[in-house]
Amino acid sequence: MFRNLKIRAKVFAAFGMIIVFGILAFSGLLMGMKKIAGNAQDLYDKPYSAAQNTWEIRRGLLDSQMALYRLTSVKKTELNSATEEARTVMDQDSKEIEQAVTELGQKLRTQEEKDVLAKIQAGIAETSEIRESVLSLTSGGKLDEARSLVKSAYEPKFEEVRSQAVNLGDLVAKDAQGFVGAANRSSNLYLMAGIMAMVMTIVLCGVTGYFFSKSILKPLKELDLAAKEMAKGDLKAVRYITYQSRDELGGLADNLRLTMKTLDAYISEISSILLRLSKGDLTVPRDQITDFVGDFSEIKSSFVTILKSFNSTLGDIHEASAQVDVSSDQVSDAAQLLSQGSTEQATALEDLTGAISHISEQIRDNADHAKKANSLTEQAQAEVEESNHHMVSMNDAMREISQSSQEIGKIMKAIEDIAFQTNILALNAAVEAARAGEAGKGFAVVADEVRNLASKSAEASKNTAVLIENSVSTVEKGMGIAEQTSRSLNVVRETMDQVVDTVNRITLASEKQAESVENVSGRVNQIAAVVQTNSATAEESAAASEEMSSQAAYLEQLVERFHLYCDRKETENESC
Repeated sequence: MFRNLKIRAKVFAAFGMIIVFGILAFSGLLMGMKKIAGNAQDLYDKPYSAAQNTWEIRRGLLDSQMALYRLTSVKKTELNSATEEARTVMDQDSKEIEQAVTELGQKLRTQEEKDVLAKIQAGIAETSEIRESVLSLTSGGKLDEARSLVKSAYEPKFEEVRSQAVNLGDLVAKDAQGFVGAANRSSNLYLMAGIMAMVMTIVLCGVTGYFFSKSILKPLKELDLAAKEMAKGDLKAVRYITYQSRDELGGLADNLRLTMKTLDAYISEISSILLRLSKGDLTVPRDQITDFVGDFSEIKSSFVTILKSFNSTLGDIHEASAQVDVSSDQVSDAAQLLSQGSTEQATALEDLTGAISHISEQIRDNADHAKKANSLTEQAQAEVEESNHHMVSMNDAMREISQSSQEIGKIMKAIEDIAFQTNILALNAAVEAARAGEAGKGFAVVADEVRNLASKSAEASKNTAVLIENSVSTVEKGMGIAEQTSRSLNVVRETMDQVVDTVNRITLASEKQAESVENVSGRVNQIAAVVQTNSATAEESAAASEEMSSQAAYLEQLVERFHLYCDRKETENESC
């Protein structure tokens, strides 16, 4: 029954059981906690409060005793005020003790405790009477009698009441311990119950989880194993799926079994058709192909399209191979004619190449001669240029000589003037010597010598001036000739420049002609190479056409292996 439930129902059932058991366990724990809380409250309200009341009684008794001790220890002068103060304290303590006794009587549970409380009440009454007697004595100034009464009557009775109060405290403490023991027992009981509930919950969860996971994991493992085998290409893996159920996993297992069987059938059909195609049978009718459902319907359409396409294509190849066989023969004949023409063209181009090579060599010789002439002309131009520079230098030197000669002429003129003045001075000296007589004879002789020297200097300067004038005239003639020579050299230099430019142009033209002839020769060589290539290509084309003819025949034999529809475009139920 559980196996056939839906997964949702299984989940709800499993977790429902766990939740119900958990609610029950939690309710039990809540009840236990409430019980423990009640016990704690009872402990506080009864034993604990009773112990507090017992302590209040003992404290009140002690306060009263201390008040009596203080009263009996004062001076007589302070006795009245001390008595009133003690009375006030004791009255307050009596009220507190009375209230504590009243509350305590409501909280005690055992008879023993109540009997002790009755004794305490009787003792408190007696101590109260004794306190009143002591107060009366102190009020009357009888301090010694009051002390004696406290010593003989109050202290024994007080000790008796205190002892009973201690005894009652012990009884209350014992009762409290009983409460604590009961609370501990309840706590331990509920703790054990909680632990058992937790263990049972864990066991229930484990058992439920085990059966629930088993009901899900077992079919999932089968489906996973089958899916892995199917991914490896084993469609017979349907044998691994043994799960049968009406839940979702059972439906999934049924669908996966159906899917694998369907795929197996489709693959068998595809293999059968491909086997017929591999044997060359292209006449599979459309109605013999299994119907593929859903998205697999495209497979059948693709098979039909492939068969039609193969029939059409192979039929066209059959016709084309026959046409290629005929055309290849025609291409072979044309290639042979082209090869023969290419051979003749190659011979003519070789002759043309030889003639162009001869012309190119002559042009190169002309270019070399032009380069040599250009070199010689440039050398001559350099010599003329250098001569022109020398001539200019010579003109400059002759100008300097002419200027120097003119300066020398000026100097000689000055010397001539000096000689003239010296001659005049000598004459004047001779006249003065003649006037002097015998005393001036020696001076007259010197004056004659000076005059002679002045005459000679004047004559020499005139001769030098004549020579300088002749030199200047000669230099001026030389300068004229040098200027004419310089002009002639300039004309020669300009003419040489024109000759050099013309020779350069001839050289450049020769080089361009040589380059053009080389280009023509290269192009002719290229044409020759192309012609030779064409010849070789023609021969290869002839051989290729023959090979193509044989391949076309072989292709036709291959196509004849296939069985095609008679009418490749329409008919599908007749084969050729």
